[in-house]
Amino acid sequence: MEEKKYSAHDTAVIDPGCKIGEGTKIWHFTHIMSGCTIGVQFVIHVIRII
Repeated sequence: MEEKKYSAHDTAVIDPGCKIGEGTKIWHFTHIMSGCTIGVQFVIHVIRII
């Protein structure tokens, strides 16, 4: 299994097939939908659907 290089809160939902850049932080109650690409060192704040 590949080690993730981003951090995500326990309540964040990250669908399969996402590409998330190193150092990105995903806060609680966030849903990252399949096929998303998120850059390096982004911060995605509370209660977002992407």
